[in-house]
Amino acid sequence: MNRCKSVRRLLITLLLLLSLVTVPALASGGDTVEISTAEGLMELLSTSYGDCYEKTYGKTFVLTEDITIDTSELETSFNANSTPSRAFDGIFDGGGHTGTVVEAESGEPSMPLFDRVGTNINNDQASIRNLDLVFEGNVSGAPLAAVIGNGAVENVNIEFQKDILFAEAKSDFNYAAATGVFVFLCASSGAEKIPPL
Repeated sequence: MNRCKSVRRLLITLLLLLSLVTVPALASGGDTVEISTAEGLMELLSTSYGDCYEKTYGKTFVLTEDITIDTSELETSFNANSTPSRAFDGIFDGGGHTGTVVEAESGEPSMPLFDRVGTNINNDQASIRNLDLVFEGNVSGAPLAAVIGNGAVENVNIEFQKDILFAEAKSDFNYAAATGVFVFLCASSGAEKIPPL
């Protein structure tokens, strides 16, 4: 009889301990993808609008290393009213690491990490969090995303070593964002500088 009570107590204790353990992939509602190289990060940042639901929705992307990239050649639409060139619908967790965006050898300004964040049809919230971001050269428009729709930004620190430039949209209206403030322009000619903060 005492043996049954001991076994029952042991089982109850084990069940209580197991209930305290969390599984990250299950907690995020999908897959967790670790990114440790510049190539892996650029592949994620290059995800087209047409592929973003399949490739990013319900997934958490976690940086496992500090990474240095050049975003100057990423196609970016800078327009909230058109289909974006690139899109992201998952969770991007910097893991407290630093992403450094180098100045392009061509002198072209850097593009935002994402063209549009938060586009999915289920109205779930995409997010960018726990990231330190350094732009070594000029950046065109917003540093994180040209457009953030149904998305959130949490615990992100951004350092600008040069200027933020107004971005030129791929439509009749120009759209730019700088440090979280959206600026709408009409028929802009060329890039104008936003003075550093």
